[in-house]
This record gives sequence, C-alpha cells and structure tokens, in this order.
Amino acid sequence: MKDYEIPTRNILKYSLAFSLTVSLITFLSSFMHEETYSSVLYRTGTAFVLFYIFSLLNYLMLKSFYKQSSLNHSFITINDKRQYLCGLIVTALVFFASHFFTLFLIDCGIVSPAFLKSKINSLGPWLYFFLLLLSTIAYTVVYFLHNFIILQDLKVKVDLENSELRTRNAETANQLLRQQIQPHFLFNALNVLKSLIRKYPDTAEEYLISLSDFLRASVNQNKKALVSLEEELKTCKDYMEMQKIRFGEALRYIVDIPENVKGYLPVFSLQPLLENAIKHNELTNSSPLEIRICHSGDWIEVKNNLKPKRSISESTGNGLSNLAERYKLLTGDQIHIEECDQYFSVKIKLLSKENPTSIA
Repeated sequence: MKDYEIPTRNILKYSLAFSLTVSLITFLSSFMHEETYSSVLYRTGTAFVLFYIFSLLNYLMLKSFYKQSSLNHSFITINDKRQYLCGLIVTALVFFASHFFTLFLIDCGIVSPAFLKSKINSLGPWLYFFLLLLSTIAYTVVYFLHNFIILQDLKVKVDLENSELRTRNAETANQLLRQQIQPHFLFNALNVLKSLIRKYPDTAEEYLISLSDFLRASVNQNKKALVSLEEELKTCKDYMEMQKIRFGEALRYIVDIPENVKGYLPVFSLQPLLENAIKHNELTNSSPLEIRICHSGDWIEVKNNLKPKRSISESTGNGLSNLAERYKLLTGDQIHIEECDQYFSVKIKLLSKENPTSIA
C-alpha cells in the first residue's frame, strides 16, 4: 500500500471556512443583542482568530503525532488520544490568554468594559470553569472536523488505489487470456502448413506468406486491449485468406458492414469465432460453410450455417469461453450466443474508445 500523507490543503481550506462560519454566527448573535458596532466587530474578529488558531494548532499537533504509515493503518495513528489531550490543554491556555488579554485592554482603557457582559463578570470563579468548558467544546469540534476531513480523504485514496488494483488485475487476466489464443492459433496454423508442404508445395508457400502477414499484424496489436472495428476486420481478412487457400470453394466468407460503422472491439475477438466455426463444421464444395460478419444496431454479429462434424478433436476452451471472459473483463458486459438447427450466431457489442469500463 502507498504511504498516506495528511491533506494539508483541505484541512487549511475547510478550517478557514469553518472559522468564517463561526465568526458569522457570532456577528449575527451580537448584532441581534443590539451591541455597539465596535463590540460586534471585536467579538466577530476574536471568534474568527480564536477558531482559526485552534485549527492551526490542531493541524500542527496532527503533524507532530502522526507517523507516516500505509493506508490501512492511517486511521489508527490519526486518532491519537495523546494528541486530543494536548489539544484540550493548549486550547484552554489560548482561551484563558485571550480572556486575560481582553481584561488587560480594558484596564488600559483601549477597549470598553462593555466587551465583557455583566453576567459574565458576575460568574466569579465559575468564569474559569465556563472558559474551560467553552474551550473543550471548541477544540472537540475542530478535532472532529479535521478527523472527518482526513478520513474522507483517506477513503477517496483507498478507493482509488483499490480501483487501480482491480484495473491491473483485469489487465493481467486479459493478457493471460490473449496469450492463450495466439499459441493455440499458431499451433493449428503450423499443422496446416505441414500438411500443405507435403501435398501442395506451391500452395504452402502462398499460405506461409499469408501467415507471415497475419502474425505481423497480431504482433503490432499485442499491447492493445481494444482495437478499431476496421483493424479487427483486417485481421479477420488475413486469417480467412489463409483458410481459403486451405479449403477453396468449400468456405465462403462475407463481410456486410457499411463503411460508416465505427467502434472498437477487444483485440482478437472476431478471429476466434471464425476459427471456431471452421473447426466445428464440415466443409465441402457441394455444401460449403458460409461465415458472415454483419452489423445490427450497436452489435457486430458473426453467423455461420450449421454443418456439425460427426467427430471433432477435444476442445481446448480457448474459443467462446475465452472471448466471453475477456469481453467481461474489459467491459463488464456479456456476448450474446444464439444457436438453432440452421445457424450459429455470436453478437458482440461495439464499444466507444471513451468507454469508462474499458481498459484501453
């Protein structure tokens, strides 16, 4: 966890606002009692100065008692009983000093005795108890105000750090899933190339060139989480050109998306669907497999007619489940899968680059 530092700027800003509020309340209270203007201004100024001094003193004690620690232990060191007791003592001393200073100004004739109401003068020794009680209340309010500011700031920072951790975890998981796809594809492609070299050397050379172009494009997109629809369709085109070399007229590939359709998709999201369709269906010249990529609203649909193979090799789980998991990690959404007797369809919603849940 990152080290946490006391939010000095927020404490000073809100302390100033709080002191102004107290001075405003004092001003209104004194004004309603029909005191003289000089008395009102004196009491208002004194209230502001005292409370801001209390705030500054508490901030200095926070800095003195607080030991820099990790976020999950900060609240323990902030709420220090020693700090609170020291604050009560210092605040009481300031209150008494302010009272004696006012008495000194009255004795010197600088200010009018009216500044001290007769009811206060009549308290006698109880006056000091009153000042002690008032200073305790004042400091307690400042103390809890500062702790509230710190805890709110702490909560924001902890939430931000947790969000960053979740993002990093999602990026790591997404990267691992993508790393599963590429070796899987490469293994299949090399097996096909091996077969072509034995039977059709010329075709194998053409296939190798297409494979090279496809791998070059995939390397360029390796660090991306999202790619544009145009880039993903280009990857699909490179891939399908290799498959056309392999299957010829037994495979048909149609892209029916207007040029004005823009958006973003998780990298390598459509190509595994094409591979999945080829893997699980029979391809013959008399009854070809038709794969169509089309656009419907905000969705991109990959659809193929169903011609299930009687026997297929064991699935590695790198197809639909991989895509569904990556899409959920990046967007928090689900892909839509539909299957019937005639066709199999997968729909993926187009994303905007500014999508707040994406990790692009």
